[in-house]
Amino acid sequence: MSFLRQHKAVVVITVIFVAVLALMYFVDPGTSRLSYKCPFKLLTGLDCPGCGGQRAVHAFLHGDFIAGLRYNPFLIVGLIYLALALIAQYIRRPWAEYVRRKFVTVRVAYIYIALMIVWWVGRNLI
Repeated sequence: MSFLRQHKAVVVITVIFVAVLALMYFVDPGTSRLSYKCPFKLLTGLDCPGCGGQRAVHAFLHGDFIAGLRYNPFLIVGLIYLALALIAQYIRRPWAEYVRRKFVTVRVAYIYIALMIVWWVGRNLI
């Protein structure tokens, strides 16, 4: 059985992910009308946990890591964690097994959710 047939979902998700990253590279969310506007912020005037995420990813893709972290540090750290966790799922190496065993757990997911709530509340208080 071919690799593509065995991992069709992974290939489709990867292609979509790369296409979204390409779009985010070429479309500046600070100036473009194509960028998505946060409905939570439009309704309440408050930032959600993802507010600034488009600008953060755009800055990161252009090599401006400091600006990316200023826009939304929680999202950037979360995306780096997600990328590492996904890579560890498909690589059979000792370090990947360690990452899976220690960092890809339900406990870590709960900690991430709790930190996201703290981030959400904290960023609106400052």
